[in-house]
Amino acid sequence: MTEGVVSNAIAQASPENNKTIQISDPRKFLVHFRRPLGPDYDGSYGFDWLRDDYVYDRQQVLEEGNIPKRLYNGSKIENLIKEYTRLKRSDAADLAEIKEIEPLNKETYIPAWLAIFPTSNPINANGVDLHLQIDQESADSAEPLPLEDDGTMLSFETSTGIVVSPPKISLGKLITQKREDRELVSSVAGLSSKTVYYYKDESVKINIKATDSYSEAGYVKVIATRKGKTRNVGLLMMYPNSVVPKAVTPAVKSVHINLGDFSYAA
Repeated sequence: MTEGVVSNAIAQASPENNKTIQISDPRKFLVHFRRPLGPDYDGSYGFDWLRDDYVYDRQQVLEEGNIPKRLYNGSKIENLIKEYTRLKRSDAADLAEIKEIEPLNKETYIPAWLAIFPTSNPINANGVDLHLQIDQESADSAEPLPLEDDGTMLSFETSTGIVVSPPKISLGKLITQKREDRELVSSVAGLSSKTVYYYKDESVKINIKATDSYSEAGYVKVIATRKGKTRNVGLLMMYPNSVVPKAVTPAVKSVHINLGDFSYAA
């Protein structure tokens, strides 16, 4: 790794070839908030994030000669990304909080979005439980060495009216599961192909509460700290909750008519 790519670099030996390489302090990784999948998600809150399938070539088809080719199924990818980097797609610029995170590949960090009622509303009186996904940046080291429990702490900084519990957590508690990887192939400008190494443990809960209503977008920032050095590594954006839209559902009377072998509803 060239000098200047990583600040506050420290030396570490690679067990595979006994070489000394340079890695960052704190290590280079990004944190993403995720909700439970399947039946563990009860739908009592809104949560959205940019899925890999939306922007990367995840599908394959066989062309002439039975040669598989990956396809990107979308269009205008920059407009889709704006749905997550701006409160409104028509906004002139990305949210300021996003610009505080600087991935090594120079791509824009794309946060998840959470919509919850204040705790005064019984629906979200206890807040919501999310978990964290740790994506190790591919340029973290000359080789993809696994992350370690090296004393790095993650703390949460919030906007007014938002409370996170616990207020801080060690990186070590989030990387106890086996590291996994996923290959992302891109055929569109602005996104590079890469292999992402990541850790995910849904049993480690992060509780988010809205103790008040807010008319502007709120946030939860994730700050990594090790040996006095800090870096912004993650972000959760919060939809404004001061105004709750109401849906009007009109009742429609239906009559069931039975005509022997035929029946229909009117």
